[in-house]
Amino acid sequence: MPVYHQTLLDRFATFPQAQQVLMICNELNRAGTQVKRFDYYQHHIILAMELLDFLIRDQKWQARLKEVLRAREILGQYYLSSEQDLKKYTDNLIKLSPEAYRMLNPINHAALSS
Repeated sequence: MPVYHQTLLDRFATFPQAQQVLMICNELNRAGTQVKRFDYYQHHIILAMELLDFLIRDQKWQARLKEVLRAREILGQYYLSSEQDLKKYTDNLIKLSPEAYRMLNPINHAALSS
């Protein structure tokens, strides 16, 4: 499989976990906007899978490796499937990083903190 994010290959592990997760979710969001062009949809799924591969190699994720591997497996199913609603998947992926979740859900987090 070719490496599309060539410039990120070495730098990805230097990013905070929240940023890594949000970068993957960004590719998934792009895929979700391409539902009428299945080839584009699949291309963005491949890009998200590549970023997940980078994440799997990052030592920061070793404690959650099982969950990350499962997330990649499920994403592979989306790639092969005609099911293109990625919202539930993205919502669950964001929960792998509490900081990313708080960044995207500041109101919900503030209500839980009070």
